[in-house]
Amino acid sequence: MDRCFSSMAPQELLVVEKLMENAGRVTIALGVDRVYDRAPDDLSIYYHPALTFLELKDRAKALHIPIETIEVKQEFLRSKAAALKHLAFAFEQHPYSQSEDTSGLALTEAVNRREEIEQAARDILTLVRDHGMRFRDMTVLVRDLGSYHELIETIFEDYHQIPIFIDQKDAPSSAD
Repeated sequence: MDRCFSSMAPQELLVVEKLMENAGRVTIALGVDRVYDRAPDDLSIYYHPALTFLELKDRAKALHIPIETIEVKQEFLRSKAAALKHLAFAFEQHPYSQSEDTSGLALTEAVNRREEIEQAARDILTLVRDHGMRFRDMTVLVRDLGSYHELIETIFEDYHQIPIFIDQKDAPSSAD
């Protein structure tokens, strides 16, 4: 499995609820660091997946559906880069621990959002063209998608049509 949810739209939650009611078993992968009994701080990188976890747990409880043992895996499913694995598991740990290996991780500075996204597009194309990486192996994370959404779509299209998938919480549209 290489796909886990960070959040679900209301319609997606309803679909999962119906699956829980009718299927013999439902397994859901969420990108959380532990089992939550309450929402984490809203600045936590696990905030949205933790809320999704709590919502699903509450729905199962309301439907009197037993929850099997919850397993928190300590393996990083998306990347083989040691620095990214370390960042995923130690981001909110105190005291801070430093990774010995920083390969696979890049921090840049830009004067504005447009320059930030253009630099990301240039870096992505360099990685694909010169280092044999695939677009599907890369992820661009932003804290506030609303501020970046249109810029990412426009700039990635301008930069030789870098394929994008923007994961957002909007409810899926229904076909008429």
